[in-house]
Amino acid sequence: MKIKAISVRSSTDDFAINSLLPALQGYYNSIKEPDTEVDFVFPRKGARLMDQQYWESLYTSYIMELINEVDENVYDGVLILCLLDACLIAAKERLNIPVVGLLQSSLALAYNLGRRVTILQPKATSSNVRGAIGPGGGSHDVQDKARLYGMDNILVSVRCMQATGLEVDNSNEEQRNEILLAAKQAVEEDGTDVLILGCGAMFGMVDFLKDKLGIPVIDPNVAALKTIEILIKMRLSQSKSAYPRPNLEAME
Repeated sequence: MKIKAISVRSSTDDFAINSLLPALQGYYNSIKEPDTEVDFVFPRKGARLMDQQYWESLYTSYIMELINEVDENVYDGVLILCLLDACLIAAKERLNIPVVGLLQSSLALAYNLGRRVTILQPKATSSNVRGAIGPGGGSHDVQDKARLYGMDNILVSVRCMQATGLEVDNSNEEQRNEILLAAKQAVEEDGTDVLILGCGAMFGMVDFLKDKLGIPVIDPNVAALKTIEILIKMRLSQSKSAYPRPNLEAME
């Protein structure tokens, strides 16, 4: 099966192309099925960090260019590599092949595993973001998307680490301990029984946290990839009754 993975970072972003892309390719190669091929693409313009609805709205047209270019005779599915699931609903409408986002797939998996879910995300770049839910200072935008999906009833808190998404470094021992502390606070103070890592760049930390916390920890990259692999194997895609294809000819 062949999957197109759409990033929200710009194709002119040196870090995204020279550092993030090789890391993603290596990680996805380690978790994908043997017959899965993943092609990563980047928009002409994109956000260095998609942590607020403003950035999604600003760069939507560039992300949609990549979605409109998807050849459904070549690709079996599409991944949106953004925890805010940028353009996910629009992509589900535009395409007949399955489209999966990091947040929706992670929340759906969490529903099967527990009753009280916390999303642990990097600090928002906006200086005036207050805690959306719970004491952790998380983004309102994640809560808004969970509500859109009808999954906000199990989301008990959105907690933040001190580093922004641009500063996340999985090999940094200080950051790992900080993430562990925030996760322990979620368990002890919020009654969290499932933890979702709230940034695609936090891949590779699941085993470290699971061993320390004793609760399920969801990597959104794995949740999204495995979800789309299952959908493709089951020959399932989003319902066109729920996500009707736009009449492109009528708008010309």
